Amino acid sequence: RIGSGKSTLFPVKLEQTGGEQGDNKKVASWKYTVTDALTDEKLEEDVDPTESPHRWKRPNLGAIGAATFGYAHYDNDDKLVLGWINEVLEVAACEEEP
Repeated sequence: RIGSGKSTLFPVKLEQTGGEQGDNKKVASWKYTVTDALTDEKLEEDVDPTESPHRWKRPNLGAIGAATFGYAHYDNDDKLVLGWINEVLEVAACEEEP
């Protein structure tokens, strides 16, 4: 854990529980159950990390791999805030032309 009090930053485990991967026409919409990575305490369910009060930003388009880990803190209203998660844009090598 980094910091003290409400602003303590701590690691979280994420389990994908809903949403879609996204593609070249739509944004990914993954939702997660969030668990404290140190205590295994379930903190919240059905979390969209792009909705307030969370701070995660996804690319506008493209296939996104679901996250498994992140960092969070509590805000002044005691709401869980996901600041960073390990969602990754999935890319593939272009096919070579003959």
